[in-house]
Amino acid sequence: MAPEVLTKTIQMAKADKADMFSFGRVIFFVLAAANPLQGLSVQDVVSQAERNQVPDLQWPPTPVPYLEHAKRLIDSCLRPSPDERPNADSAELALRAWLDADSPDRHDGVHLREIISHDRTEVDPETRLVTSCAAAAKLYLAQKNQI
Repeated sequence: MAPEVLTKTIQMAKADKADMFSFGRVIFFVLAAANPLQGLSVQDVVSQAERNQVPDLQWPPTPVPYLEHAKRLIDSCLRPSPDERPNADSAELALRAWLDADSPDRHDGVHLREIISHDRTEVDPETRLVTSCAAAAKLYLAQKNQI
C-alpha cells in the first residue's frame, strides 16, 4: 500500500500513482520471490510512511534476470512522493523494453520475448519467475491496447 494511502493523505487526482506504487511491489514480489515487507510489522510500515519513507527492498543474493531493468522500474514506482513516480504510460514503456526483441537484456542467451512466446517445460525457477512477470506484463499491455 502506498504511503499516502496508509497515512490517509491521498489526493484522488493522484490515485493512479498509488496504483503505480503497488505495481512496483508486485513486480518485486514476482521477480525476487520474496515479500517486499518481510520482517516488518504493520506499525513499522505505517511509521515509515508517516516519515515519508519506504522500507528498503531485500533483493535476493543470487542475481535475478533483467535485474537492472527491474530495479530501475521498481525503484521509480516505490518513490515516497507520488509526484516522483512514473505514470502508467512510462511504466508501459519500461515493460515494453523488457519485451523488445532488440533489447540487450537476455537470460542465458534468450530474449525475454522468446521465453514468454514458447512453451518451456524444463526451465529453472529463476526463469519461471521472470516468465511470470513478463506474462503479467504482456497481459497488461494486451488489455490496455484493447481499451
